Amino acid sequence: MSEMSAAGEAPPPAPSHGMFARNATGLVRGVTPRSSLIINFIPGHPAQSLAAGFFFVFALFPGGNYLVGLLLVIPMGLAMSYAFGLLTAMIPRSGGDYMLVSRVIHPLVGLISSFCMTLAGLLSNAFFGIAFVTIGLAPGLQGIGLVGGWPTLVEWSADIQTKNWTIALGGLMMCLSALILAGGWGWTLRVQNILFWLVTGTLALSVLIALFTSHSSFISNFNDFAKSIGAGDNAYQNTIDTAQKAGVNTDPSFDLGNTIPDFVPQTFPTSYGSPQTVEVNAKRSLGDVTVNWSVNGGATQTV
Repeated sequence: MSEMSAAGEAPPPAPSHGMFARNATGLVRGVTPRSSLIINFIPGHPAQSLAAGFFFVFALFPGGNYLVGLLLVIPMGLAMSYAFGLLTAMIPRSGGDYMLVSRVIHPLVGLISSFCMTLAGLLSNAFFGIAFVTIGLAPGLQGIGLVGGWPTLVEWSADIQTKNWTIALGGLMMCLSALILAGGWGWTLRVQNILFWLVTGTLALSVLIALFTSHSSFISNFNDFAKSIGAGDNAYQNTIDTAQKAGVNTDPSFDLGNTIPDFVPQTFPTSYGSPQTVEVNAKRSLGDVTVNWSVNGGATQTV
């Protein structure tokens, strides 16, 4: 016997296909489109690429071409982004990487993936704590102190880079982040959005200044600022000359085949012991290495 409605009519049959809606369980928090855009934009924010380039790439790979490096890695990043985008569209469920990996490969592999990501996140906290002090807070205090004429801030910039201060301030930064998260999802999003627009706005302003400031104007402004803190006249050129005397190549050539500078040992006037032991701490596996040396202007020996 068919089920009857209150009006005495049979209910319509359930559709066999189409779009189905379900009530939210409350486990997934709602995010506005603007906040969602910011959340997904932050991992690839230009400020991170610039910081990595200025603080790491130029120091580790002198002679490398930063723009060519970006051209090489951007297609890789886009390929991964499109892959995750397509998977998310095909499997529109919450759960992150575990949901995607477990459905595509195996639940056990999804569990391993989530565990590795969680472990990497915990271990990276130490790096971000150190980076917050060494490449964030300390340079910020130094810059503000020099520009504003506050020597106390410059002294603090040097003091906080000691081991104990770095650990303490890095831990304090993590505690403040935890307090922000403890304030609730809405409060966290507001803080995130304010900081995002603050960073993005100052970055855009810096780009505009760089675009409309000539090289000669930069040198002039740099020399005026350096002179105000006791660096003397023509500080720009003096800085370059000092770096060159110290062996720094201020205009390195670029070659895709060799972006790592040659190993050049320092000379020593007197040899103690026979044979003379020479050691070097290498950060890379260089493969076959050829060493050329001479003693007192004699014939060059090769090993």
